[in-house]
Amino acid sequence: MSCKSTAYGMYLYSSSSPSHISALHNSIYINNTTTTYGIYLYPYTSSTTSYHFYIYNNNVFLNTTSTGHLLSFGNIAYAATGYCKLNYNNYYKPSGTTYYGSTSYTSLSAWQSAYSQDLQSTNVNPYYNNPMEALIPTSNLLCPVRTDVPRDIVGNTRTSATNNQGCYAMVYDLDAGIQAFVSPSTSMQIGTNNTVSVKLRNFGNKDLTSVVINWDINGVTQTPVNLSGLSLPRFKDTIVNLGSYFTSVAQTTISLKAWTSSPNSGTDNYIYNDTAYIFPFVCDSALNGTYTVGTGGDFPDVNTATQNIMYCGVSGPVTLALLTGAHPSIVINKDIPGSNINNTVTFTSAH
Repeated sequence: MSCKSTAYGMYLYSSSSPSHISALHNSIYINNTTTTYGIYLYPYTSSTTSYHFYIYNNNVFLNTTSTGHLLSFGNIAYAATGYCKLNYNNYYKPSGTTYYGSTSYTSLSAWQSAYSQDLQSTNVNPYYNNPMEALIPTSNLLCPVRTDVPRDIVGNTRTSATNNQGCYAMVYDLDAGIQAFVSPSTSMQIGTNNTVSVKLRNFGNKDLTSVVINWDINGVTQTPVNLSGLSLPRFKDTIVNLGSYFTSVAQTTISLKAWTSSPNSGTDNYIYNDTAYIFPFVCDSALNGTYTVGTGGDFPDVNTATQNIMYCGVSGPVTLALLTGAHPSIVINKDIPGSNINNTVTFTSAH
């Protein structure tokens, strides 16, 4: 944000009724010539109910020579940990008067000591290359990974090695990877030729001009695909066809793996997002009727039976009769294609 009047990066106000608000992994940059607020908070609690504000893993940069409130409370009485919790944030202002919480605290350490807030927070210059284009820091701003924010603003996975404060995970110069398989899907029909294609993504800062995509089927390496003449900008992706696979055996799971190497004929700076997998199940036909499950049955075990149900679906009522023997728990964790009020699935004993 660039402006010439009083500005607020984030204004979180709840002064009349209890509210729960979480502000996690936000990036705030304000270029201003007058008083500027990074994060403004007004938590509220009633006499009987306490609702916390949670302010974690944010990155606040105020580029103003005037007064800068990196963090400000509408009522400092609500700054105690009983009303709100703040930690692992990064606050930075290059010069001039700076306040934390209220005008009583001009340094992060003073704010930490007074309220036991932001105890692991920092004052680090993010060193943005172009903050008005993208708030991607070149500094190390690592913080703990949160399960409620597993990916950054462009969909990159946050890991302990890349989880920067703010909206972007760490971005490397050369970083290509396979984001996902486009085809086949999670199931294939027996006797069909299936296109194998993937989504190639440029996770890096530099435009991706060339890359090698390697792949294998059931652990057997296939002919790599060498791509050149690309012009894939940062955080963009494209679909690449690798080849095809003909299914010849039903009721089996196929393992497909694809990974990148040699982006721009160089070394990938971050290899942990290079690879994608998919394990499609080969179907014969949709199920309809009664089938036995167990040694000597139509299906050798419960796992094979449930995979057929989940991936191949049903075309009529289905009964799965369990033969004598030990069987594991039955787990069906996805919709069954073709099932409805009439096309039901029943598990029962064969005896």
